[in-house]
Amino acid sequence: MPLRIHLTAPLVVGALVLATQAISYSSGPPPGNAGAPGNNTCATAGCHNSFAVNSGDGVVGITTNIPESGFVPGETYTVTLKALDAGMSAFGFQALAYAASKPGGVGQVVLTDTDRTRTIGSGGNTYVEQNSAGSNATDSTTWSFDWVAPDKGTGDVSFYAAFVAANNNGNRQGDYVYTTNSLFPENLTASLSEIPEIAAASVYPNPVADVVSVSLLINQPTELHWKWINIQGSVVSSGMRDLKPGEFFRSWDLSDLPAGLYVLELATNRGRWQQKVVKR
Repeated sequence: MPLRIHLTAPLVVGALVLATQAISYSSGPPPGNAGAPGNNTCATAGCHNSFAVNSGDGVVGITTNIPESGFVPGETYTVTLKALDAGMSAFGFQALAYAASKPGGVGQVVLTDTDRTRTIGSGGNTYVEQNSAGSNATDSTTWSFDWVAPDKGTGDVSFYAAFVAANNNGNRQGDYVYTTNSLFPENLTASLSEIPEIAAASVYPNPVADVVSVSLLINQPTELHWKWINIQGSVVSSGMRDLKPGEFFRSWDLSDLPAGLYVLELATNRGRWQQKVVKR
């Protein structure tokens, strides 16, 4: 069972300066080469600059199990970085989790494969990158680690990653550098108890064939926004109403919508609440 190391420093996931076994960076690049705002890459740093960034035939990517609705603060997710470039015989990476609201690395990292990955810190950031063993691969490879989502209110987080696909020829020439990034929203959905303007809510009937209604008990003035979202994440209907304390009722005719799962989202300035509704 691999050793799990929990790091409490902010996470930075970024770009690799990989040369070859003859070049010192095969064991991991220096910090600050993740391709994130304020970072270099191995190409712009001058280490692997034979070709323009992303000019090769390789494919790189970032995948996670963060749901489309976004990350929940404090929850742990698995991040996987993939690199494929046929004919190359050494690979590396460095990565950064970046939020515009908090420049620098955000979240915490848990190494789940200490045989192939490591962390390196700089300026309060913690970068994740390959180590010497993690650079050994032919044609393609993957690396994974866990990421603990940052505090509530961080906002959207982008994972930046830069990769080197090297030919392992004993020098820094002929290698390709690739970059990619993926944005993940913070899930702002709150429990009803966390939205002070709404004391109670009921959505009925559910499942529904045509008309569905919502009943709210409002205990302080608020601006209420609502929207209906289909399973593809598209908004099919939306609206807004200024409300005073008291009971509020609203109905929608869903008869023209295809059968399936929908989400009714209610939002105030203090938070948002969602209710799944099945349309028959």
